[in-house]
Amino acid sequence: LVGGAVVEIEVKKLQITGVVELVARGAITLRVGEASQSFRLNPAVKVFDATGNRRDLTYVRAGQQVEITLVDGAVVEIRVK
Repeated sequence: LVGGAVVEIEVKKLQITGVVELVARGAITLRVGEASQSFRLNPAVKVFDATGNRRDLTYVRAGQQVEITLVDGAVVEIRVK
């Protein structure tokens, strides 16, 4: 950076609830209302079951209601409802 300028990085955090349609390598597709949308998975994505216990990504299946947390467009957390 020239002259030591301060660059402010805004982290955009978003939570979306939907029904899982597909979990593929590196992405998850959710049905939210009438629309389907795919989201990129952060490699360090954290998965939690309904009681708050940590799980791995294989726990997430089509048909489950989930809440995902996105940071800068990538899914960092999946909570199965």
